[in-house]
Amino acid sequence: MAGQPQGGEGQDTSVAASELQDQLDQQNGLISQLKEMIRERDASLKTREKELEETNAKLSKLKLQTKAKAKAAQKDAEAKKGSEKADEESSGGDQAARAKVLVLKKKLDAKDKTITEKEALLEEKLREVANMEKMIAQRDEVVQTLSSQLERLHGLGADGQEQDSEVKIVFFLEDFLHLSLGF
Repeated sequence: MAGQPQGGEGQDTSVAASELQDQLDQQNGLISQLKEMIRERDASLKTREKELEETNAKLSKLKLQTKAKAKAAQKDAEAKKGSEKADEESSGGDQAARAKVLVLKKKLDAKDKTITEKEALLEEKLREVANMEKMIAQRDEVVQTLSSQLERLHGLGADGQEQDSEVKIVFFLEDFLHLSLGF
């Protein structure tokens, strides 16, 4: 009788195998959800990158316009000064020219401030994109780890100890997903 399996052991093995299969199905479902989340994040990143590129283009255009306006204002100011000296206009004309130059300088300063603000915004967006790429890389790494664990789980033999250790790994990975990724 020592060589024959007892009735309870056969049931335990089939129950453990069915539990293991249920856990495997759950893990596959979690991996599918994780992959979908990664796809959604990738789409979100692409959208943000496109917005960032558009912002960069607008910022470049704004910089060029500001430079052109500054040069035009400077040329106008120089032309005014040259014509004032040649015509020997009264001091009232000088004051008007100075006032116009001051107005132009204020406009130029305002444009420079806008450019600085947009550059700061651009840098912030670049940092956000880098952080998101880092998060996605970490999640990809977790997906790879889970996939390899599942492949090992599929390849298990009938040895109960091996199955127990693999079940522990599955529980650990499930806890890891819940804690670090918010599942």
